[in-house]
Amino acid sequence: MKIVINIYADTFLLCHEALSMAFALAAFDHQIQLTIGDGMLNLLLDAPTGKLAHMLASLDMYDMPPAWLALADFDRFNAWQANQAADFDWCAQITLQPTTAPNFDTTLTQLPELDQAALDQDGHLIAHQTWSPDIAQQLANTLDVTLTPEHYQIIDAVRQYYDLYSHPPTTRPLIKFLSKQLPSLAVDNAKLQAMFNTGLVARHVNRIAGLPKPANCL
Repeated sequence: MKIVINIYADTFLLCHEALSMAFALAAFDHQIQLTIGDGMLNLLLDAPTGKLAHMLASLDMYDMPPAWLALADFDRFNAWQANQAADFDWCAQITLQPTTAPNFDTTLTQLPELDQAALDQDGHLIAHQTWSPDIAQQLANTLDVTLTPEHYQIIDAVRQYYDLYSHPPTTRPLIKFLSKQLPSLAVDNAKLQAMFNTGLVARHVNRIAGLPKPANCL
């Protein structure tokens, strides 16, 4: 199986976990391609002789190709490398991400870790301004939901509602607003329950959108 693993985490433990998973899959003859985000790159540049660096240096031992970096990160990596007095083995295991990626059977993504201190007792973000699409996916993971572009259309509309009216919508105004903003999606309560894998639609759509729990929600 051809698998791309996107490492967008920004902590040592999560990056270590992602690399360990990649090596385990490669050991069973899966074809693995790594993509490294700016968080892991920062860790590598801060500790170029550390454990993550040593792990990355071993890619060819698992018959894995060099890890991809996006253009901006690749330019930053090259600028850093040009100022180093010594060569590091892991640097040879990084290359520019192609503009047209080959097809993969599946994609696995290691996201930044969501600080539990950022959540209130009901699992909602304390500060909705800190919301991001990555955080939305981590919140959706608690419902076993993988967010699609259609999910994000709904989430964006819910955040627009909050900006307009300064409170999170309960179920009836939520559906009415979505029907008006996104008529092509034909949103109703049943569809939202199926999409978000929950009967508590208003509660969890607002939670994934980074908003407070609506009044009178369980």
